[in-house]
Amino acid sequence: MRACTGKAAALATLSYLTIVLATACGGSDVDQQPEATSPAETTTATTALTTPRALAPPPAQAGPPTITIDDFVFNGFNDVAVRPGVQVTVRNNDADPHTVTSNTPGAFNADVAARSDATFTAPSQPGSYPFHCNHHASMHGTLIVQ
Repeated sequence: MRACTGKAAALATLSYLTIVLATACGGSDVDQQPEATSPAETTTATTALTTPRALAPPPAQAGPPTITIDDFVFNGFNDVAVRPGVQVTVRNNDADPHTVTSNTPGAFNADVAARSDATFTAPSQPGSYPFHCNHHASMHGTLIVQ
């Protein structure tokens, strides 16, 4: 009996919603004829509803990817993806020299003098490449190649 009551309540709710929607759309006149549409209008409406929309590409990065060093911290680059083989710029704003050295031997290494820039080539194999500064053990980050 309980299941029957639940189904009856659901049917009553559905009926109520149908009446409310019919009233909101201009009444519940069953004899009312729908407005005629041309085949072109019907096709356009159907196409708009069924054709998936392409997502816009992500905005292009302005200039080459850059690791900025400020106050002994690699800024704005951790967990940022770059393309394989791209040139990466390292900008050292500190008064001390630093390095950007991959924890994977031979993957990349850039020595960056105080208040200057250097570049290195990102690895050609996709992956996650942790890096550090050879002069300052607390400095580390991750270069993601994809």
